[in-house]
Amino acid sequence: MTNSTPEQIIEAVVAAHAGDRVVSPEVQKRFVHSAIGGTSRLRYDSPAPSARERQIIELIARGLSNVEIADELHYAEGTVKADIRHINRLWNVENRLQIVLRAAEIGLIEL
Repeated sequence: MTNSTPEQIIEAVVAAHAGDRVVSPEVQKRFVHSAIGGTSRLRYDSPAPSARERQIIELIARGLSNVEIADELHYAEGTVKADIRHINRLWNVENRLQIVLRAAEIGLIEL
């Protein structure tokens, strides 16, 4: 964030506190490609998410915030947050980036 304005830094802190993304979708995509070697391993030893959770995972991977996901799917933001918490428990991950990494790793999404 060395090139960020004070307003952008404040927005990032507020977003992180709310559980939203803190990096741009492009930065997230580059990081995921680097972390998984740019290829999907098509492993599926992780529990399968529900259809709704898959939609949310895809939208997270596209870089949408919780509010944007709620708007896209016509859900309450609280429902989206609850689904993300369930995905975190299901896959034993702690944040949105780890959700995207796991989904790409098991072949659920392609980056």
